[in-house]
Amino acid sequence: MLLRGFRAGVVGAAEELWRVFAPRMLAVARGLLGPQRAHMAPDIVQRVMLDTLRLEVSRVESVRDVGAFLAVSTRHATFNAMRGENREAMRIRAAARRGHMEERQEETPWDAYGDLATALASLSDEHRELIVLRHCAGLSFDELAEALGEARSTLSSRYARAKELLREKLEAMDAERKGGQTEVKADRKTTLKNEAHARGETGVTQSRIVGGSR
Repeated sequence: MLLRGFRAGVVGAAEELWRVFAPRMLAVARGLLGPQRAHMAPDIVQRVMLDTLRLEVSRVESVRDVGAFLAVSTRHATFNAMRGENREAMRIRAAARRGHMEERQEETPWDAYGDLATALASLSDEHRELIVLRHCAGLSFDELAEALGEARSTLSSRYARAKELLREKLEAMDAERKGGQTEVKADRKTTLKNEAHARGETGVTQSRIVGGSR
């Protein structure tokens, strides 16, 4: 078993464990963190690996699905890291209000992650984690039920609701984008008409300009 070899210090086991499971663990961490905190993912995954190395032998022996175990461990570590960062952010804001230091603001690299990451970030933690654990970690509902300590039916219903909310958010973002494009086109046509009137062009010429025909 790969996890046992890793725990026992077998040569090459750590590298193989990382090669097989680290990409999935990173995807879980990044999905839960969202674009603003995605930079924390590598440190979280390394911490999970180190914590796994320190597990009691009996705990390692009890693991039946290494992928599910590491994915859920990553989930726990990610939420712990987020809570810790929230406490630090609160401390910084409090210090800034007291005039002890300026509050730092980092640019959010939304464009680097696309609509899906933005939509995921808008979900609640309990909805987002199910999407991430199902699609990034590939956990089944039975594995989720065992890992999260909840009934399979409860998780299935919550997952369906999470997908619905995600779809609604993506559709709203798409509609907003298309609406913005329509407004831009309308503004452009109005500008062209005004310019044509100012030049005293004929209706035929205006139609050619506004319609874009040659």
